[in-house]
Amino acid sequence: MTSRANRRRPTPVPALRRVWLLATILAFVVPAIVVLTPVRGDDLPAGSLAPPAPPLLAGFGAITESDLRAWVTFLAAPELEGRESGVRGYDIAALYCASVLEQIGALPAGDVVGDETTYLQRFALVRVEEDAESSALELELEDGAVRFEPGKDFAVPSPAGVDFRGTTRIIVPGPGADMSISALAGDGDAPTLVVSDDGVRRYRSLSRRQFPESQFDGARDRATVVWVSRKVAAAVFGEGAPGDGDATRSATVTARIVRPVKQVTRTPTSNVIARIEGADPRLRDEHVVVGAHLDHVGKKDDDIFNGADDNASGSAGILAIARA
Repeated sequence: MTSRANRRRPTPVPALRRVWLLATILAFVVPAIVVLTPVRGDDLPAGSLAPPAPPLLAGFGAITESDLRAWVTFLAAPELEGRESGVRGYDIAALYCASVLEQIGALPAGDVVGDETTYLQRFALVRVEEDAESSALELELEDGAVRFEPGKDFAVPSPAGVDFRGTTRIIVPGPGADMSISALAGDGDAPTLVVSDDGVRRYRSLSRRQFPESQFDGARDRATVVWVSRKVAAAVFGEGAPGDGDATRSATVTARIVRPVKQVTRTPTSNVIARIEGADPRLRDEHVVVGAHLDHVGKKDDDIFNGADDNASGSAGILAIARA
């Protein structure tokens, strides 16, 4: 088999729930390695320009090239077959990181099994295949109904099926607009049409994407946003269609949006979570969350995408921080 060490992939930006004091952004929707690190009063420099205190210098000395090289070499080894979520190679990587954290002395902070707390937080990822042939976006405009092509003119960034007919909004975001799904979504059942060629390109197919199973629970079991292309914007706004740099604009349209999901698979996987207790009693209940995603994209036919840079290096960095 051949291997490719640094193949990158588009990364969706998931919703993030803040836990205690967040230092490094981690979304618990992709398999990850996490260390919960309490703030220590004796480790805080007196000022932003002050030199590190002696405990910090000792911690930096614990980070060695040989450790980092060994961890990255193992995690990016072809035997792990690219660490795709839910496959044996990823499970081995997770157990390996858990064993390193245990050896370092970090305490487990994952699921409780029986009377024992483990290093693994288990959950399921969901993969869907949309029915492209039955998918449709149709707008009722002044000159009649206009139909647009799935994957080229519109895409749904959600694993939920869509079957909507009615009135909704189309938004052309201006510079600096909040492009998060939560900010763009409407209050009702109608999914908001948001003009973004990049969004259409990134979500033109869901067959290689996986979502946390929790996204199918309750009110989240629906699509709240549909990415649409500038071609759709031009059809709605005509010659006055906003261009790059223009302020945010919106309009109300009558739409028919259909995107059936024809297959759903669920794959069990896990995060790796540990914690390190602090020494300062005043700050013991304040935590810093430091994390990195441990998975990569796996393999295709005889090609293995090792993921040394994305993200064995980041996972090794988390282990180094834990040791320090």
